[in-house]
Amino acid sequence: MFSHDYGDFAVKRITNGMDFWHLIDALMDDKSGFINNREVLVEAYRNSNLYGLVIEETEDMFERQAWMDPIFCPGSWYLLPCLCVASGKTAKIIWTHSTVRRHGMANKFINHLNLKRAENPLPNTLSFWQSCGINDFVYNQ
Repeated sequence: MFSHDYGDFAVKRITNGMDFWHLIDALMDDKSGFINNREVLVEAYRNSNLYGLVIEETEDMFERQAWMDPIFCPGSWYLLPCLCVASGKTAKIIWTHSTVRRHGMANKFINHLNLKRAENPLPNTLSFWQSCGINDFVYNQ
């Protein structure tokens, strides 16, 4: 799935409207229930609390036009179809497209953003959060 010539992963604050829509399109493509969090996603974008994950371009990637690889959000420059909404050390949402799950992307967000807790996790996701080293859960009404 990941090419040998890919550069490092980098967490990117989503401040560009085009990147925001690339992620929304990926959510729609995945038929993800996370799209129902539209208000949270727009608010996170507006407050600069929305993050994506990109792969840093290498010379080999540039030469072979890797931005067209199907792993990336179509039309983007190496933006992977995953996102994180975080505030301080709290993760509100981490979502990864079904085509790229189980490659450590959630851990990239958790480690880079130094996240320590999850807000309102669904009961069936607790083992996921715990596998990522998150054991502190905050429940808001």
